[in-house]
Amino acid sequence: MTRTYIALMFLICAGPLRPAPAGAAAMTSDFKLFREGFPRRVGIVPGTAFTVCIGAPGEVTVLDKDLGELAASFPSSEENFSVSPDGRAVAVVTSSSAVTLHSPPSWEPAGEIEVDSPRSAAFSPDGNFLAVGRAADGIYVYHLPELERYYTVFLGDSGAGELKEMAFSPDGRFFAAASGNRTGAAWDASDWHKIGDFKAPASSVKFTYDGRFLAAAPEVYSLTPRKIKKERLPEGEERFLGAKFSKEKDLLVTAENGSLLLFNAATRFSTGTPVSFPGAISEFDLSPDGKFVATASTPSGTLSVTVLEGGAEMYVLELQAGLALSAEGKHEEALAMYLAAKAVEDTPEINGKIADAGYRAFEKSSDAAAAAGDYDAAAAALRAALRYRPDEEGKLKLRDLAAKTGSSRFSGLVAAAAELEGEYEYGKAAAKLREALAIKADPKVSARAGKLEKRELLAVKYRKQLAQGNRALKKRDYGAAVTFFTKAVKLIDTPEARRSLEEARNNFRR
Repeated sequence: MTRTYIALMFLICAGPLRPAPAGAAAMTSDFKLFREGFPRRVGIVPGTAFTVCIGAPGEVTVLDKDLGELAASFPSSEENFSVSPDGRAVAVVTSSSAVTLHSPPSWEPAGEIEVDSPRSAAFSPDGNFLAVGRAADGIYVYHLPELERYYTVFLGDSGAGELKEMAFSPDGRFFAAASGNRTGAAWDASDWHKIGDFKAPASSVKFTYDGRFLAAAPEVYSLTPRKIKKERLPEGEERFLGAKFSKEKDLLVTAENGSLLLFNAATRFSTGTPVSFPGAISEFDLSPDGKFVATASTPSGTLSVTVLEGGAEMYVLELQAGLALSAEGKHEEALAMYLAAKAVEDTPEINGKIADAGYRAFEKSSDAAAAAGDYDAAAAALRAALRYRPDEEGKLKLRDLAAKTGSSRFSGLVAAAAELEGEYEYGKAAAKLREALAIKADPKVSARAGKLEKRELLAVKYRKQLAQGNRALKKRDYGAAVTFFTKAVKLIDTPEARRSLEEARNNFRR
């Protein structure tokens, strides 16, 4: 299905705003875009108009609720993603060997982690860390934005089963994960020491909104830096185990019997039922500011976005603020005000303002990136601008940028290949050069790629000898280790192989 066709279907299937029951300050818009059994998992990207979900088999889908169109889609081998708390990125388990970060609004790749058999990803609440769970019960913790591996932890010594789910506590102090054999483990994220193991009958883990409890349905636990304790919930607290929390509004939102229920977090008193849904609520997410709830109903193939507050006065104030910012040339700030006004009341006037401000804001970003020589970023920003408003002059500029991007990308790939070659990653370096040759034919680059591919044959043998040497070293078979490392050095003389050979020789002499 082409993107154009999907976008048209989105506009056709997106239902009109549906008012909440009398007395409730909420409006809902339904988007019936999905086949039976989807969408699954929902995440609101904070500070943006985007909602992320599993929209099709093996696919993560991004919806722009304000523009009324699909913004992006990414393959996802495990149908798993995580939204950063600052809204700057979404981590997607893209394939069996990579987790890719995508950033709004262009949704171009913003980074990639190469990891064997990733299954899930989870950002820490402060956005400084990204945990990636692997098939063999290992969890890698990366520091952001460098994407450098910071720590590695394991669910168990053996037989823990495939990792199914993991989560940080809301304050970022604790981290928990569950495996396929219905067990789980928790760590103190301040220094990543393991606190202990627990039973997870449903192979799932979720912290409550206030971090007091760890829910591993149907079991509930409390955590301290030294122990895990099974708990009995206070009466009436069961309904809040899956609640979403807005600290800004002191608001709890939970789903029951096809309805969203709102409660004051401090008093637990209900503020009313904002809206009822025709089908069961499968998943939902609350924006941090407490203004929106995105709700998925997989039986009906519907994603609904509910505005929890509004009013004509707010619409006028936000429209006027947007007009004043536009007059000052502050188009990005104006766009934010127009989008806020649209969330209150959807009118032709505000849609026109959004289109103009959105185009101007991203056109300005594109011009700045082009002036700095970053043609990839310039093209991405201009594509985002054209999503707001088709513009012939903008389309011509995009064609020029595409030509410059090709040249810039070619040079970048050649440079990346040189770095990989310096790290003895000949196969990866050759792949980069082949990618560059797909952009532009170059005899020298082609010859270099051929030589690197031949070197990779040696590198495969080198890695095998190095691995055998490391195994022998671990077993304290130093004579065999010396033999393997000597062969590795003869194949490719690297500092790593030299150090390993020296270590094996020193131990062998003893």
